[in-house]
Amino acid sequence: MKNKVKKLLMTLVASSTLITSGSTLATPPQTFSNVFTFGDSFSTSADSWAALVTEHYGSKYVVNQTNFAIGGTTTNDLNTELNNYKTNVRGFDQNALYMMYMGGNDLADILEIEFPYEINELTRARGISDDDVVAGLQDGSLTLQDFPEVAEQILNGGENTGKFIKNIADNGAKYIVVLNHFNEFYRQEEAFWLANSEVQFFLYGFLSNSFNQAVDSGINAFAPSANIIYADYARLVKELITNPSSYFTANELSNTYRNQGILDGTIHPTAAAHKITAQYVLSVIESPSRIAYVREIPIAIGENVAQNIRSKSYDLTMNESEKFSGDKMAIT
Repeated sequence: MKNKVKKLLMTLVASSTLITSGSTLATPPQTFSNVFTFGDSFSTSADSWAALVTEHYGSKYVVNQTNFAIGGTTTNDLNTELNNYKTNVRGFDQNALYMMYMGGNDLADILEIEFPYEINELTRARGISDDDVVAGLQDGSLTLQDFPEVAEQILNGGENTGKFIKNIADNGAKYIVVLNHFNEFYRQEEAFWLANSEVQFFLYGFLSNSFNQAVDSGINAFAPSANIIYADYARLVKELITNPSSYFTANELSNTYRNQGILDGTIHPTAAAHKITAQYVLSVIESPSRIAYVREIPIAIGENVAQNIRSKSYDLTMNESEKFSGDKMAIT
């Protein structure tokens, strides 16, 4: 059963990317002296992906010692988490691993406040429909700048992240894992103020991709020399949700959000999803020379994958809009 997840991880790791402005890649050590995490409620629990990665490297996942993630936070709160780190930890360790996953609450706030108002204003002022907005964003006649308040908030999230990465990199953090964010459609309730679910899926995906691109641009602008290991969480989530029965047992699917296995009733990852995410992140970190080989990761997933491996090869090639932007070294 492990072969199914391993196949997915090999595909994802093969297309993962690494940002570095240096002429050589900083190869991670066999193990890390410690692991530190920053983020929101997706990373706070003792069974989270971050906790599993931390424990894999022999460290304990303890609040204000190695775990500085705070539930409900946005990128505006990264400085608070960083100050907590500086208060409780002596300096930055070049042999430690630093992990950051943030953005879900930034997007949730945008979707609750700025975006509904601005799309209503746009359609009313121009006499167009929601479908026209989708068509405009697809053909380029509309851009993110047609939603100025949304664009400002997304840019702010990217700048917050870039400045945070610069701060920790300048202070000695040498290995920094950054996860991107999935399409917010996957965890949001139906938006009755939009024409239909297809429109919602596209628009929420557009905003999520825009946020990821802003984060990438922020890192390139403020921390171009930082050694960033990108984990493409967005693609992992998309595959798990598209083919849930391939990765979760019937018991793991039951009583989960939309019966998709990845999110629980509180719209947070299930224990099974956290384990798969941890295995993927470890695979990206430990892939020899950043090429498409996956080490055996000692996180037992046991019955956390389903019975039958699909015969087809998953086409996980993303559209350009789903990729991290910027100048990166592709891993082949």
